[in-house]
Amino acid sequence: ERGQISLAPSLMADRQPARAGRAAERPWQYAFDELQVPSLEIALRDRSMEPALTLSGTLRGAAKDIASDRQASFEAHVALAQGGTVSATGTVAAGARQIRARVAAADVALQAFQPLLDRVAELEVQSGAASGSGHLQYERGKGGLRLQGDLGIADLRLHEAASGDRFLAWKQLDLRGGSLDTAGPRFTAREIDVREPGAKIEISKDRQLNLVQVFRGGDERSNTAAGQEGA
Repeated sequence: ERGQISLAPSLMADRQPARAGRAAERPWQYAFDELQVPSLEIALRDRSMEPALTLSGTLRGAAKDIASDRQASFEAHVALAQGGTVSATGTVAAGARQIRARVAAADVALQAFQPLLDRVAELEVQSGAASGSGHLQYERGKGGLRLQGDLGIADLRLHEAASGDRFLAWKQLDLRGGSLDTAGPRFTAREIDVREPGAKIEISKDRQLNLVQVFRGGDERSNTAAGQEGA
């Protein structure tokens, strides 16, 4: 234009691919001998549920040999404000491509997980605590999380939300040789032992079973079945 040629855009266009090529040839490198977390307040809130699932607590832990070209070792311990502790010891590959850990939980209060139960049933967690230990494995791109181990749930009491009556209870449930694979999803257990179980099984005057009614959608299924019989 007007006998002038602008060289700046052309030069910049030539330099950008070169920069991108150099960046691709030189991935970011990092290395730390050790990272320590003496005490850190943490909180998790899942707003996809109503009410939101909320967990909080205090984390302490450490990691060693953190680098872009090798796996790091770590240990972590969380004391939950809602009750109970969770700990893990293991290794994590660079970029979290792979995680292998020994995990353990002690006396984790189940009332904190009421929002999860609300999704599927009209039940209220009155009491209960979970403890267990096992091995956790995660590999990116290979389907998800795998967990193997044992689990115990003590002093569980579930009440019907509508009536307040006890629906299900036990003194102790022990699950041994459990295996969970979220890629399936698939769950298996070698042995399940329940001590001092108790449950309420009731059929109403309109022939509806409470075991069906407490679960979300149970009323609609019962009413549909009753309507088909009446027809």
